[in-house]
Amino acid sequence: MFTFSCTFDEKTNEFESENVTGWNYRKNNQDKWKRAIIPESVQEAAKRDTLIQTLFYRNTFALNRWTDTVSWEYSANIKIAGDPKKYNYQLYFERITGIAEVYLNDSLLFVANNTFKSWEIDVSDILKRGKNKLFVKFLPLKDAKAIVRQNASFKLPAKGYENLRLPNYFIDTTKGIYYVPLGITGNVSMQSWKRANIENVYFQIKKLHYDEEAVINVTYKILAKNNTNIDLQIFNESEIIINKSINLKKGENILNYSFKIENPVLWWTHDTGEPFLYKFTTKILYNDEIVQQVSNNYGLRDLSVDTTNNKFNLFLNGQLINLKIINYLPIDIFLNGLTTVSYQNAIKDFVQSGVNMVHVDENGIYEKNIFYNECDKNGVLVWQDFMLPYKIFDTTGNFIQNITQEATQNVIRLRNHPCLAFWSGQNSFTHYYNMYKHACGYNSADSLFFLQNNNLIFGRILKNIVEKYDSSRTYFEHIDYSCMDKIENILPSFPNILAIRKFTSQGDRTLDAKIYRYYFRPSSADSVIKSMIHKNNLNIIDFSAYVYASQFITVAEYEKKIVELRINSTKNAVIVGQYKDYTPVISNSLVDYNGYWKGQMYALKRNMQNILVKMNEVNGDVNFDILSDLKENINVDIYLKLYNFDGKVYWRKNMINTTIYGQNMKEYFSFNLSRELNQIGRKQAVLKVDVFYNQELYYEKYFLFVEDRNLNLKPPNIKVKYFTVDDGYVIELTTNYFARHVYVFTEKDGRFSDNFVNLAPGETKKIYFYTPNDIYAIEGAFKVIDYTQVSSLNLFTF
Repeated sequence: MFTFSCTFDEKTNEFESENVTGWNYRKNNQDKWKRAIIPESVQEAAKRDTLIQTLFYRNTFALNRWTDTVSWEYSANIKIAGDPKKYNYQLYFERITGIAEVYLNDSLLFVANNTFKSWEIDVSDILKRGKNKLFVKFLPLKDAKAIVRQNASFKLPAKGYENLRLPNYFIDTTKGIYYVPLGITGNVSMQSWKRANIENVYFQIKKLHYDEEAVINVTYKILAKNNTNIDLQIFNESEIIINKSINLKKGENILNYSFKIENPVLWWTHDTGEPFLYKFTTKILYNDEIVQQVSNNYGLRDLSVDTTNNKFNLFLNGQLINLKIINYLPIDIFLNGLTTVSYQNAIKDFVQSGVNMVHVDENGIYEKNIFYNECDKNGVLVWQDFMLPYKIFDTTGNFIQNITQEATQNVIRLRNHPCLAFWSGQNSFTHYYNMYKHACGYNSADSLFFLQNNNLIFGRILKNIVEKYDSSRTYFEHIDYSCMDKIENILPSFPNILAIRKFTSQGDRTLDAKIYRYYFRPSSADSVIKSMIHKNNLNIIDFSAYVYASQFITVAEYEKKIVELRINSTKNAVIVGQYKDYTPVISNSLVDYNGYWKGQMYALKRNMQNILVKMNEVNGDVNFDILSDLKENINVDIYLKLYNFDGKVYWRKNMINTTIYGQNMKEYFSFNLSRELNQIGRKQAVLKVDVFYNQELYYEKYFLFVEDRNLNLKPPNIKVKYFTVDDGYVIELTTNYFARHVYVFTEKDGRFSDNFVNLAPGETKKIYFYTPNDIYAIEGAFKVIDYTQVSSLNLFTF
């Protein structure tokens, strides 16, 4: 066995928290111990040590499914240099995925049976001076499933995972690629404190008078080892706002204080204002020495939700917000992949695409603190589901206690975040029951029993937890989607070419390759893509063109749906689709597994900003509608230009100092362009709208008058120039002829600011490419293709 260990020296500070390191792992109880990296899943460890060859490549993932059918063991040594009796020691597991027994010095601490909980155990009486052995044993998933089925009070569906408290997106076996990533998938730390420990801080807005004052109540839960006297200080940045001498009694102490903030700065979503955060710092002092210090960022905002009249009205600081909501599942099936950088990139994507609310879906997990911190900082609201998806739950045994602890823990953990808008139960009992009632032989008595369980969980337990621990927020037992607009049937598309290379071989990159049947999500994606290509009269015989076409078709279709939905919406809330894939697949998500934006994401960014223009043409009458999500009216300059594909201008109109009304949509102007359109011909006419605000281009849009398949396009001569900037490159595109669905590609990893764009003669299109890579010296580093090349061979070298 390896001898790596974690040493905790004689304490010099009153409070410390250190990660437990030096972990080892092995398969079953007979293999040799190998070094482990915590956090990670057993599958990631097995790949690193070549027990399996790859996680995602061709269909080899099917060979790796044995990884959840065996037991796994983890071990670490903890060395305590001083006398452990002088301190309180708490062992903290951020997340354990699977069913596992956790031992310290051969004493069973607990049985982990819930991915959605953290585990904090007082081990003061178990630790000893010198070496202490921490040991974790995972039960094979099939054995855990068998225990659940054996103890169930009724017949479970065939999958039988209902009460295992695993994320539902792990175990959706209707998809070709899936893993159940067992393991210690969160950090493990040892917390030690000598005198006192702030276990929890809770801020509540008691009064909020805009531009006048805010009254904040703060509640502390402080643990004391013995009766002791301390000083407690609260700071707003460097200004001390509370300074109290406290007599703590041994055990748990609940303390409440209030303070005022004059002329409060409010927290807004990124599209309505600044997401301002106050920094409150709490210090515990003993004999003028700091015992413990805790900092909390907090935003002052007033938020309410009204779903009457079949609308979803969310008011932020008295302002009705037009919600632009994106669905969110964890961005990696392996929870260790949920890093600070990956979270920051996701929230950055939301902001750049105009999204102002993220729906944390019931089929995923309660995300890490960093996710909510980034939403706070960037002004993105969170619709938070409890992780109880459409299942039939057995409420016998310890299930109710388990989910009560889970929900309580997460409500307390997340309630200080201003981004958190409301909680949702979100269970679809009837749908799931109907799926399995015949296969499992359920009768009317079972139906009543299940419905009572459902009402117990969502109508009482979760509701009471929110009312007790987060009373200022709304809890929805179930959200009726009819009060929102939802973009339905988003078309699937292939991921980025660089992503395809990572999970396929050279021989797979053909139109008739069978390997892709494992990667289509949903399974109908292949037929949908083929039918759309046929609908667009595209003659495609090359796989690279097929990949390109799958994306630009979705751009056009998705853009139409966004514009129609936003312009015609009366619901004040639009759900735009699923953000990202958590495995490499061909899907209808907006971003692929490797983080590359698909065509739909660029369409979302262009059509989900605060201003949106829609054109409608009937018999030469061209009508324009403008939608504004801005809080106030603004004056803009609008420039319209009608020209042919050669760039010859037939009509232009400049509308200087035009008022756009905030939170309103109306028909602003209409023109008859029959004569000009007849001169040009609708098949080669384009109308460009540019909106300038404060002398800067705020919004632009190209309008065509026929479907893509009917355009009279010819191959353009697109020229590419690129120059270095601080964080990448700026690419300048020019053309001699109108170009449709222009796609810029490079072999290097990075992020384009825009893609699948239109180019017009006489104009320069700038696209930014953000990358840490140095590609300036590479000849032809950026390749460009357009719609007219879709029937060509070998658009890209795979």
